[in-house]
Amino acid sequence: MEGETKYPNLQFLFDAYLNQDYDLYGEKISDVLRVYRSEIDESMRLGAITEIETFKSEHREDLASAFESNFEQQISLAPSGYTAQSFLEELKRLLCE
Repeated sequence: MEGETKYPNLQFLFDAYLNQDYDLYGEKISDVLRVYRSEIDESMRLGAITEIETFKSEHREDLASAFESNFEQQISLAPSGYTAQSFLEELKRLLCE
């Protein structure tokens, strides 16, 4: 079906929190990630962790380009100092706290 994603929890993060209005949740991307973490339930948290690992595993050779094409439609994380790898690592760390 159109609009479905293999990574619904990560897509929710980008659609609902990391979009062009992300600064409503904080000044920095890391602030937004903390808000996301505090507002999702346990099943979404565990789902997002699994999706991070799956995404990294499936895109070992093309992580940056796959990340960009899957998630960075509205904003780019590079100006905030993130690479695809560093962003996913920080998100996973926060989700595991």
